[in-house]
Amino acid sequence: MLNDLKDVILEWSASVWEDKWWWKVDEIGVFSVKSTYMLLEQSLDVDATLSQSKERVFESIVKSPAPPKVVTFSWKLLHDCIPMKDNLSMRNCFPLEENLFCEFCGNNAETCFHHFLHCQVVFELWSKVLVWLEMNFITPQPISPF
Repeated sequence: MLNDLKDVILEWSASVWEDKWWWKVDEIGVFSVKSTYMLLEQSLDVDATLSQSKERVFESIVKSPAPPKVVTFSWKLLHDCIPMKDNLSMRNCFPLEENLFCEFCGNNAETCFHHFLHCQVVFELWSKVLVWLEMNFITPQPISPF
């Protein structure tokens, strides 16, 4: 192994070119979120599974002027990737003997869609916050996931 290492070192020669990172996914070698998204989209074959309405929603989220952490949270929420009790239990991160019901209302399993769209206690909490902020918000009825 030492001789192999010596052979490799002896073959090395200095270059006048500056060392730099090269992103192989992009033609010009520059990293971008878009190129990464395209790579993931191709590898996961997302287009085959998304409906047109979902595609429009995801496109509007990505192009949203909202702060990046809001965009990321929205994307995670729509992909059901928020660490709620149901997701944690599927990944064996939540004790099996533990109660999977919503901590707020106790009526339904704690899922992303229940917690952010259907839980009456959370809805009432947001309503009070919006009143306090003096903001009007009308929720569409009925709210249902894709």
